Amino acid sequence: MEDCLTRSKSHREDADDSTQKFCQALCQTGIPLHQTDGPLGSLFQDKCPAARTMPSSTQMYRKYLPEVYEHDLETIKEAVKNHPISLTIDKTPELCGRPAVAVLVTFYDDEVPGCRTLMADLQVLQQRNAVYIGMLIQGSSKTCEVPQ
Repeated sequence: MEDCLTRSKSHREDADDSTQKFCQALCQTGIPLHQTDGPLGSLFQDKCPAARTMPSSTQMYRKYLPEVYEHDLETIKEAVKNHPISLTIDKTPELCGRPAVAVLVTFYDDEVPGCRTLMADLQVLQQRNAVYIGMLIQGSSKTCEVPQ
């Protein structure tokens, strides 16, 4: 009985890990998570035994996307540590065409020649004034752990 429970727990952890990696791959390549409800999700389930019980796109958005975001944010924080950075605030439409503000972090990385630019945040605009943009810059500075 104990062996069965151990195997079941191990299988759940493998499935969870596979799903998180799949979610991360989708995000990094710009593929919307709702694609997991279609042929792409079916293909992943067929080819990855650990993902047979892959969740719907709704659960991907609710559970896995925040985990992927936190992991990627930690990667950014580690990459910019002890490097001078430039924060760029860029007003741009997001995927659905709504006005949004992207926060880009640019820095020189010891491992990559030249500078790197990573998107640290994307906020759909609620307001379009200097106070709102200032709050966004301040929040992004704290998120990226930029010394004040």
